[in-house]
Amino acid sequence: MAKTNSRVPQQRVTAELRRTVLLAAAVSQRMMPNYQLFCQVTEFTDPTQYRNTLNLVWEWLLVSDAKINFELQSEKLELITPDAADFDMFGVYPAIDACVALASAVNAIVEFESDSYRKDVVDLSRRSIEGFLEMQGVENTAEAELTLHNEQLLDEVMLIADDKLKNKELLKELKRLATNEGVSNLGIAVD
Repeated sequence: MAKTNSRVPQQRVTAELRRTVLLAAAVSQRMMPNYQLFCQVTEFTDPTQYRNTLNLVWEWLLVSDAKINFELQSEKLELITPDAADFDMFGVYPAIDACVALASAVNAIVEFESDSYRKDVVDLSRRSIEGFLEMQGVENTAEAELTLHNEQLLDEVMLIADDKLKNKELLKELKRLATNEGVSNLGIAVD
């Protein structure tokens, strides 16, 4: 059984856990417009809870003594994750992907787990774009601009030196990069 702790003492946080949470936060930030558009089109829910949970993950990364109940955030996130069976549209899948990426950040914190969540987020980010491009009829998805932008974001996180993972300015810059001026990993922007 995985060890859980809603208020993770920062002294127990390894560089690998911080990198995993940072990666999941960056991917979630990039995917957020997909979730927002889905909510706007379907009126499924207000996307504010997604944004709030994501902001708490960034706070955990930026504030060394942040006291956040991530078990509660996990429960809230589960409630706002759409079920593909309830929607007959492609947009549900990028919305689910966004929630799964964010859940990976939250669960990595709760469970002190890094390796499996990091691999899952990398795979999810790639599959999400690949599925969208294939739906669009793009044959060489590996060379598509969306794929290249995603790989750049993943590389930015994975190449950060361990001793720089707590650098507030670097983290803020990475968040800005992940926000991508409001354009998602699928090239979607919401007004």
